[in-house]
Amino acid sequence: MKIHQIMFTPTGGTQRVSEILLFLLLTFFLAYIQTTEAKGQSSCFSYGASIVNGDLYCGHQEDSAFAMHSVMKFPQALYVADYLHKKGLTLSDSVLVHKDSLDAETWSPMLSIFEGMRYFTFAELIEWSLKQSDNNACDLLFASCGQPDAVEKYIHTLGFKDIHVQLTEKEMKKNPHRTIENSATPKEMARLLEWFYLHRDDNKNLSFIWDTMADCNTGQQRIAAVLPKDGKLIHKTGSGFPSSDGRQDRNDVGIVLLPDGSHLSIAIFLQKSKEEKEVAEIAEQCLMRIQADEFLRNMPSDLQHKQTLAILRAIDGDNKGLTAVRNARNAPPKYSDHVETKMITPNMRLYEPKGSQDQRLPVLLYLHGGGWTFGSINSCGRFCDAQAASGKMRVIALDYRLAPEHPYPEGLDDCISTVNYIIDHAAELHIDVNHITIGGDSSGGNLALATALSETCRGKIESLLLFYPVTKAFDDGSESWKQYGKGFGLDAEIMEAFNRASGTVCQGGNPVQRIENIT
Repeated sequence: MKIHQIMFTPTGGTQRVSEILLFLLLTFFLAYIQTTEAKGQSSCFSYGASIVNGDLYCGHQEDSAFAMHSVMKFPQALYVADYLHKKGLTLSDSVLVHKDSLDAETWSPMLSIFEGMRYFTFAELIEWSLKQSDNNACDLLFASCGQPDAVEKYIHTLGFKDIHVQLTEKEMKKNPHRTIENSATPKEMARLLEWFYLHRDDNKNLSFIWDTMADCNTGQQRIAAVLPKDGKLIHKTGSGFPSSDGRQDRNDVGIVLLPDGSHLSIAIFLQKSKEEKEVAEIAEQCLMRIQADEFLRNMPSDLQHKQTLAILRAIDGDNKGLTAVRNARNAPPKYSDHVETKMITPNMRLYEPKGSQDQRLPVLLYLHGGGWTFGSINSCGRFCDAQAASGKMRVIALDYRLAPEHPYPEGLDDCISTVNYIIDHAAELHIDVNHITIGGDSSGGNLALATALSETCRGKIESLLLFYPVTKAFDDGSESWKQYGKGFGLDAEIMEAFNRASGTVCQGGNPVQRIENIT
């Protein structure tokens, strides 16, 4: 048996038990990413800060200064917008450009569109600078509107004094060691982005910059690579000079607009990066943070306490409150058009791809979470539907018996029996018995592990799919238990109630041997 996947990703269903939220809060914005290569080890340092819906969240070294590289063109564009407004100029006004006065040896796509000389509007120069990171366009804006010190002065008057602009692109090319003189701290850049978000409609110039950055196609393997469906990105990228081993600084700063109306201002500065995807990995953590934050924000402050009381009363024989909790979490989900579902036993629901009735497919037996006391095959329904919709597997969801009416090991016995049922009925269910995966979230992940480790099922399970599985859920006196015991989506008091109800904890809080073996 092998663990096929262990995924620390919040699911979209109603059952989002929050061990994952604690994981997200603790790992948000990794400050140090270490990669191992074939010839020894090398290091890649990432620094960033973000503002989520106006609230500042910071990562490691958020107050340290880092070279902006072409990210500098974003604050420059804000300065140019202000300069044109104050001078009574418009984006349609133009400057005459002689091609032979431009640097032919720098990154400059605009060189390919003309010979001799031509007029460029300020709008065109801003577009070339922001969308294509054209270095000549950037320096033409410096020459026409104000040198780097003027840009820095303007940005400082806005209140962002940890952003510095001292060099043109030509000067940085001539003196690569001086690129740090165009610097920003991640926190200050995130604050500038948030200012831009709030003021984007103040005038036509700022709106134009917003639209231009929204149409920027550079860095598609950075923040853009992890955008959710229907999300939008307004951003500017920057890259340093490659080193002899192919490493370079990779920056991406921008504003992420999510479909639900929330937004994220994010500044990522990645030093000595080997691959573009390293920026995307950090950005993904930020987007996950929004989901975690939204979950906590929408959770009623007394919800878990009420659920705890309902569980404790059920242990004493009064099931009214716990029944209400279960019913509230048991709404049938909406299924996709690509999946057929049916109850194959009173407590097993089969999900199969449409048109696959004669295909022998792998199967995923999925066990819902809910602290062994609530949850159902409905609470994991959307996830099961999505897996079957892939066309690669059948999925069986199990309504195992719940505590405290059915304490350990009754729920586990149901899981073990279901594995045997799948094997015995594989032919009629068109299931490949050589590819049985068992999975679950939270307490469901715990049951999946215990089932796979059971004597009856040993050797029958090919792989495990585990979402934040419970491997140790008792008060071990650790600092983590004390520090995160309340306010992070899964409180200590309800964890202790789960344990009491399920019968997996002996007097004094020690786990029974069967559960301890799982760890």
